[in-house]
Amino acid sequence: MDVIINTSENYRLDRVVSCLEQIFAEMGGIEKLVKPGMRVAIKPNLLMAKKPEDAATTNPAVVHAIIKLVQKVGGIVSIIDSPGGPYSNSLLKIVYSKTGMEEVADLTGAELNYDLRVEKIDNPDGAYLKTLKILKPLHEADLIINVAKLKTHGFMVYTGAVKNMYGSIAGLEKSDYHLRMSDNKQFANCLIDIYLATKPKINIIDGIIAMEGDGPSAGIPKYIGGILASFDGFACDYAALKIIGVDYKKVPVFKVAEERGLFDK
Repeated sequence: MDVIINTSENYRLDRVVSCLEQIFAEMGGIEKLVKPGMRVAIKPNLLMAKKPEDAATTNPAVVHAIIKLVQKVGGIVSIIDSPGGPYSNSLLKIVYSKTGMEEVADLTGAELNYDLRVEKIDNPDGAYLKTLKILKPLHEADLIINVAKLKTHGFMVYTGAVKNMYGSIAGLEKSDYHLRMSDNKQFANCLIDIYLATKPKINIIDGIIAMEGDGPSAGIPKYIGGILASFDGFACDYAALKIIGVDYKKVPVFKVAEERGLFDK
């Protein structure tokens, strides 16, 4: 599966919009993917209430640029994620404010999700999770754009597009998965199952400034200057690993995905 990589030297909105315009053009044109009136869920990485410059969360400029391009072709946008901790309106408000998403919503008219309902769905392609509960607004969206942050990760070595869909699980249920699947192979299967269940149509990785070291929250911002995109999250992550010089065989998600026939470099 093709991966589109483009450069943006900083998070100035015009630069990011230009970068993403070229990416969507190479993917066949955003107007082929998003039709007028379509409900589009943007699923960023909103791990916790961190400032954008900490590089722990998807930068608001990337989300803002995607919203502008989706709205231009008539899409109706919601920003949807479940951060760490209890899934509550009060926590969401803090996280949206600190990560810059509240400002983006104010500027664009996109909706910040406060619908706390979950939907139980079947997952026939799952290895561990044959059924799971995901955020209802994500399930009801016509199209999901998965907008990950490029980071190294203390437990899983790397986190990007596939792992970002873990935020489809509400609040403390994520902690429950961590407890039940405490070794990294089990947890890798869990992450893959969630990605397969949620089926994001477009996968984008914010790698303009990534995180190096003790991710997902305590690493050091690292300038890379690129945005990656693909219809395939595994392909997108593999390209990111090549860029940062990490052997995919050291990444549990990729070892498991290869075993399951979901990834072929």
